[in-house]
Amino acid sequence: MALVSAESQDGLFRRHARHTHLFSHAPCSDLTEATLAGAIISLSAAAIIFLLLSMYATLDVSDVLGQSRLNLTRAIRKRPIDSELAFAGTETDEAARHGQIEYDDLSAEHDGTDYAKTLDAASLSHSLSRYDVVVVNFFAPWCSWCQRLAPTWELAARASQEKYPEADGRVRFAKVDCVAQAELCRQHVITAFPSIRIFRHGSDDVVTRGGRHEHEAYYGARTKEALLSLADALVQSAGLPHNAPRPNLADVAK
Repeated sequence: MALVSAESQDGLFRRHARHTHLFSHAPCSDLTEATLAGAIISLSAAAIIFLLLSMYATLDVSDVLGQSRLNLTRAIRKRPIDSELAFAGTETDEAARHGQIEYDDLSAEHDGTDYAKTLDAASLSHSLSRYDVVVVNFFAPWCSWCQRLAPTWELAARASQEKYPEADGRVRFAKVDCVAQAELCRQHVITAFPSIRIFRHGSDDVVTRGGRHEHEAYYGARTKEALLSLADALVQSAGLPHNAPRPNLADVAK
């Protein structure tokens, strides 16, 4: 059997490779003329890319206070809607409660007196330690909704103080100017005006059924009657008034 040397095999390969075209050149017409099949493929690819990007979309929020919150996707509450973009299913009751917020027009009754104490970081800390429940209106002077709420808030604060005086110590209405106290509002993650937060025993942190931590807030009507009803409901969870006589432990033991 004749043996072919390595040099002969290499030369044979080179001769065959010289006449072999591994890649053919595509005609220019294939690159410039549209076809139905090509259009379908392009649209399908675009739809798939859009779907993949939507699956990994994130939401970032930057507000007027200068704070930025990144990737809020998990904190978004999704609600079912119908073809008319109205809330559907079990969300209809909640939509009825939160959809249209009622406001009072008490500007004529308010004489301009500040009955709700304006707080800064130090006075807020003192108020939270002094009262069992503190309801705080975080506002901005330029906000039209805050301006609309202001007289109602002051008159509700006055009525609440008359019903639950300083010695009672269970509930107090207050307010924070987020323009003057921007850092304080950033610390409490205020992202909308007005924001009414409820602090019970020094904290507004609540845990939902899903184990998620949220800030306890009031979303009901902005009327004097509604705010006073809120105060009445909150004192029920605050316990006895601070000036109420305490039971004698010795008598209880007997």
